[in-house]
Amino acid sequence: MKQLFVTLLLLAGLMVKPSAQNFMSSDCWAWQNPYPQGNALSDCQFIDGETGWAVGRMGSIMFTANGGENWAQQKTNTTQWLSGICMINPEVGWVVGQGGTVMKTVNAGLNWVAQSAGFTGWLNDVFFINTQIGWACGEAGAILKTIDGGISWSPLNTGLSVSMSKIYFFDQQRGWAVGTNGKAIRTADGGQTWTVVNLQTSVTLHSLCFVNDQQGWIVGGSGKIFKTNNGGLNWSVQNPGSGFSIVNFNSVGFADDQSGWIAGSFGTILRTTNGGETWSSQANGATWALYEVGVINQDMVYVIGEYGAILKTVDSGAEWEVNGSVAFDDLNGVHFVDNNHGWAVGFLPAILNTTDGGRTWKLQNINTSSVLYDVFFINTQIGWAVGNNGTMLKTENGGQNWSNLNSGVSQGLLRVQFLDTQTGWAVGYGGKIIKTNDGGQTWTQQESGVTGYLRGLIFIDPLTGWAVGSNGVILHTTDGGQQWETQSSGTTWPVTAVSFVNALDGWTTDLAGQIMRTTDGGQNWTPQVSGTTQTLTDIQFINKFKGWATGMMGRILKTTDGGQTWIPQISGTENELSALSFVADGTGWVIGLGGSILKLEICNFVLQNEGPDIESAISLYPNPSTGQVTLENNSSANIQKVVYYNTLGQKAGETANLSVASGESINLRLPASLHGLCFVVLESDVPGSQHLVKRLLVEKQ
Repeated sequence: MKQLFVTLLLLAGLMVKPSAQNFMSSDCWAWQNPYPQGNALSDCQFIDGETGWAVGRMGSIMFTANGGENWAQQKTNTTQWLSGICMINPEVGWVVGQGGTVMKTVNAGLNWVAQSAGFTGWLNDVFFINTQIGWACGEAGAILKTIDGGISWSPLNTGLSVSMSKIYFFDQQRGWAVGTNGKAIRTADGGQTWTVVNLQTSVTLHSLCFVNDQQGWIVGGSGKIFKTNNGGLNWSVQNPGSGFSIVNFNSVGFADDQSGWIAGSFGTILRTTNGGETWSSQANGATWALYEVGVINQDMVYVIGEYGAILKTVDSGAEWEVNGSVAFDDLNGVHFVDNNHGWAVGFLPAILNTTDGGRTWKLQNINTSSVLYDVFFINTQIGWAVGNNGTMLKTENGGQNWSNLNSGVSQGLLRVQFLDTQTGWAVGYGGKIIKTNDGGQTWTQQESGVTGYLRGLIFIDPLTGWAVGSNGVILHTTDGGQQWETQSSGTTWPVTAVSFVNALDGWTTDLAGQIMRTTDGGQNWTPQVSGTTQTLTDIQFINKFKGWATGMMGRILKTTDGGQTWIPQISGTENELSALSFVADGTGWVIGLGGSILKLEICNFVLQNEGPDIESAISLYPNPSTGQVTLENNSSANIQKVVYYNTLGQKAGETANLSVASGESINLRLPASLHGLCFVVLESDVPGSQHLVKRLLVEKQ
């Protein structure tokens, strides 16, 4: 286990000027679920039950100082996948990852500074024995060593070409590493020479844990567990029980020589109380991959994994609590009727609902086991959801109760839309198009003329509509669907979505990343430059000029000129995004893999660094804080006003008429409504009205 010591994290603040160049409105996508973020987490380290870090995909480094009740994201300036972390004392630590990434902090994560390892492959893990001597392991048998705190790294000769997963050292001389093809190696001279240990397996070995220099465990693919009682001279196979031959055991951790845990694929958590002689499975609610175990003691354990999941137990695993997320199952459809009321559906099977713009999401119970693909509401009370096997659900009270309707078809329904409380359509597999004139009580099938699936649907009035789907199909009706005619799309790729703002102007997306535009109601379609060849899943325009598209690898595109130019937006994730919903003022949400829900927020400022000397010139502490902070001004500015914002960009309060000169400090009482990550904007007397934007983590008061 890696050793850490307690510290408080100070989050970086950045000085910006409100000029046309660096102080302006900007689109920001913020996580609403999973919360605080939904990127996979690969490794974690906790110094005690309250303070710890977790690292993962998209350069994510998460920090908590209150046992996971709140998490703050540390700034890394990278989007590379981070695989391993090692903190050697309260301030100094390293992370490693994709593309040979090595970063070091000397201030507990306030800043992470890139180091050059001279290696461009994936580094999977890092371990330091003190502030100067450390090792990293990765692809192609790579093990690197530093003796100067990471300023320089030297490759060590392992004699292997397989990827090394984990590395651990007892002291400066004795260490272990494990990797693919069942490879386990040991060194007794600091890594100058390595000896292969034959475990008689070819599975990938993912993790190792020693509780002393004699007793240790190694775990890997196909449910493999190995134990040594003599420092690794001999290893015995332990039996996890039946049913684990298809499970990858990704991590192992022990509190002592008896109590230990294993985390693995399919949400697997195993526990032993007798040193591994027997293992028992612990229910935890996860069905996705779990990647790392952080054992605090016999009672308290953290487990992290896919989709940003952080699990915690304080009773040895009798009960596991998942971090603030309502769902981790894939979401397929989303619809908002205004800035507050929205619904999302997917593989739960359940329906998620928010009445506060996504600040909180709640599960709504439904009487179906079918996967749901789409949801549509005509107002805050009346809505419909569709899914597998012709499933059709309806609510008349905002989703408090859902009733099953008879759609008249057995094929899956992929899209649903209503124009009012009575008139609606749904499309799906087998070219099915169905229409209702009585709110869904009865449905009539319409002849589409196609047999492939139809995935996109849009009606702009009771007569005029389009449906799109497989094999480049675009269908158009001008009589409410009594007759559907085929329009030439110019592509054979499946068309995934369609959006029209009037009878003439429309757009489509497809599996090849194409965006097609029409200005004549679909008689002619012309391609637009999307900048991608990866699947685009959904598209929506709110007027002739402004629209968005979503797709694979977390892709979000935006246009403000009708699609003549499409600009990629920073979504902060590489999860597949499957659907979007925007309301008239441009507020929008996207949903996708792993329960991903992100909201588009209009930021009132862009954080840009004016120079490293500014970052520490003005301080807010303690951070994290509760009800009060100290503002310390070591800059040349005179602080005259403090404004507080939550992560939704909403103003929570302000303190005006201040005069905090250089070298002075003042205590500030925080607004009671602030909780979690927030922004504190400090206004000064500097010409141009400079603003200092500080990030502050506020614990419950």
